[in-house]
Amino acid sequence: MVLTSLPRILTNSETFKLAVNVFSTVKNGQNATVSVDVDGPMSIVGGKTKQVNFTKEGDKIVYFDLKCDDMKEGTAHIRIKALSSVMTTNDEIAIEVRNPQPNIVDSDIRIVANGGSSEHSHGHLSSKQIRVTL
Repeated sequence: MVLTSLPRILTNSETFKLAVNVFSTVKNGQNATVSVDVDGPMSIVGGKTKQVNFTKEGDKIVYFDLKCDDMKEGTAHIRIKALSSVMTTNDEIAIEVRNPQPNIVDSDIRIVANGGSSEHSHGHLSSKQIRVTL
């Protein structure tokens, strides 16, 4: 059996270690091959496959390095497969990858009389940048 754990969401450009807890219930031990596959706005950094050696029943944790795409957002699917001479087990997790600071566009059209003035306030302008077209 395998058990994975992830946060609720991931953000663009985020790199993280996926921890996969592999359980063995065979008393005299066994070897297992654990592999990971992803699709969507995510990729595997490094190896897709790890070997786990059990000398008795118990559990061990293996880690895979994953990275979220720099620009793409959406749902990523992570599939884990553990294969031994005794059994095969699979797990799949879907997780959202999104931009933590999306672009905000605020448009306002005003007609100002010759010699007049106009004021515009914007409550959530964090970059302190503005573009004005006259």
